[in-house]
Amino acid sequence: MRCLDQHRGDHLAGSGLPGVRPEVTFGAILRQAGISVEAFLSQ
Repeated sequence: MRCLDQHRGDHLAGSGLPGVRPEVTFGAILRQAGISVEAFLSQ
């Protein structure tokens, strides 16, 4: 359990959401909006 807590702490330091990488969150938001990441980045 200690290992998992440390992992969460590392993510928390790197992004605004605990345990979620920024690029994953960004991709999920774009998918919900109906935009593919590739299409967004190629604009």
